Formats: sequence, structure tokens, C-alpha cells
Amino acid sequence: MIDNAEQRGFDFTTNLQQYPTKILFLYSELNQAYQLEWAKTVSAPYPKVQIEAIKGAGHEMLHFGWDNVYAKSLTYLNELK
Repeated sequence: MIDNAEQRGFDFTTNLQQYPTKILFLYSELNQAYQLEWAKTVSAPYPKVQIEAIKGAGHEMLHFGWDNVYAKSLTYLNELK
């Protein structure tokens, strides 16, 4: 599949603008590789996004930022009901 994608190209964003459900993107405040600008970039193909920072955590936000991740995720999931 990788060879096929490299030879013919692959754009996973095709038709994502038609996805009606809001998508939650989390990024961690201290992660140097995935910051707000990157969250905006990867979320751009979706029409409805919610971008949230996990304060005081880096790449390991599930470990060090769990309370914040949990609260933001639970709120998001409850809004989908």
C-alpha cells in the first residue's frame, strides 16, 4: 500500500470537508513537535473542529495531563449525544 501511495499519490483529505460532526483535536502545551499551528494544519480539512490545549504536558499528555485530557474529552463526547 505504501508503494501504491508513493507511486500514485494519496490524499486522505478527499471529501473530509463533507464530514458533519465536530472533531476534537488536542495538542499539548509543552510538545515542541505538535503545537497549535500543527493542530490547525492537521485539522484544516474538517469543516467543524475544536482545538484544545493540554496545559503543562508534553508529548506524554495522557500521563501528565490526564485530568485535563479527560475533562476536555468528556465534554466533547457529551456534546455529541
